[in-house]
Amino acid sequence: MSKKWSDLLLNYAMIFCLVVGLGALFYPAIGNAYNDWYTNRLIRYNNGQRKTAQELKAQLVARQEAIRQDALTDPYSAASLDALSFKTMTPKIYADHMIGEIFLPTIAQHLPIFDNVGEQFLQKGATWLSTSSTLFGGENTHSAVSAHSGIPSAKMFSDLHHMALGDLIIYKLGDEYLAYRVFSKTEVAPSEPQAYAKVVGKDLTTLITCTPIGVNSHRLLVTGERVPFKPAMMKLVKQTSAKKDQKDLWGLGITSLIFISGGTILVLMVRKGKCRQTQKA
Repeated sequence: MSKKWSDLLLNYAMIFCLVVGLGALFYPAIGNAYNDWYTNRLIRYNNGQRKTAQELKAQLVARQEAIRQDALTDPYSAASLDALSFKTMTPKIYADHMIGEIFLPTIAQHLPIFDNVGEQFLQKGATWLSTSSTLFGGENTHSAVSAHSGIPSAKMFSDLHHMALGDLIIYKLGDEYLAYRVFSKTEVAPSEPQAYAKVVGKDLTTLITCTPIGVNSHRLLVTGERVPFKPAMMKLVKQTSAKKDQKDLWGLGITSLIFISGGTILVLMVRKGKCRQTQKA
């Protein structure tokens, strides 16, 4: 092979390695931004359907009757992750199974909540456990909501460990808002369903995710008790959505800037290589 062709191949090999390296480095940021954009689209689509509180309550009760089985106690068991899968997912399917939204002001997270614990839904948001109480709460109830941690393409509950006692968990169900204040944060084995047990006279909710991230041997449980939803909390709801959107814009902006800079460097490298070959010729 001539020196001209070996230099050309070397240049293109360097370009390929640089592109692959940049892609691997910024895939989490790009994936998370895309996932957030898609979930926001699902939320808008669902809000357009305007399900009433009565319709949502009926949907939750129906799901409890349809899927109440031991395998779904742990949302990450093989049986749970394969439950109710669809060949082709569409915004309508997601919206049909969407029962509300969750706002976590402390970690600036806002996600849709689905009534299905299948992997297709866990990739797009949080899921309500049908073996727990319905999300509308009430005396002697304990609802549970789960989401992934540590997946490269989306944050989900990856920052749940940053939540502290006294922080708020806010649900939006139709036009209703429910607020819970965190009073417990524990780690348990997946086989401990009593962790979401009802307490007499209490209205509780528990957020669940795998821990430690990447090991997934235990479940992190963040439990809150119902408190009145006050007008000031609506400001937190709006701020949470705004902060999340702002983080996504910053992530996309920085990623775009780096890719543009990388592209410019690639072009300069190619031109420099061509100039050298011209001079040698």
